[in-house]
Amino acid sequence: MDFTDELKDDIRTVAREVIDAYNNRTNALSDERLVSLNKNYFGFYCKYANEVYNSLVDLSSYSDIIGTKEYDKLMSDLSICKSILDACSDHVKRM
Repeated sequence: MDFTDELKDDIRTVAREVIDAYNNRTNALSDERLVSLNKNYFGFYCKYANEVYNSLVDLSSYSDIIGTKEYDKLMSDLSICKSILDACSDHVKRM
């Protein structure tokens, strides 16, 4: 749950930066920044978010521990984060 909360906070800034640059609303990101985002940020977070999500799907009994409402919210938040990460990662690769 902490990972998802931190990810939601962190991804807002990075996603805004990537989307603005991709849509030409700000200056293009430098080559160094694109490489860093691709390898260090998205290379880590995309993989890790998928692993956490898949683990929670496999451990659906976790909902018994934290409650169905909290589990559903966690899965929904994580799914949204994964979608944003994947889309932004794709934008970075295209730039």
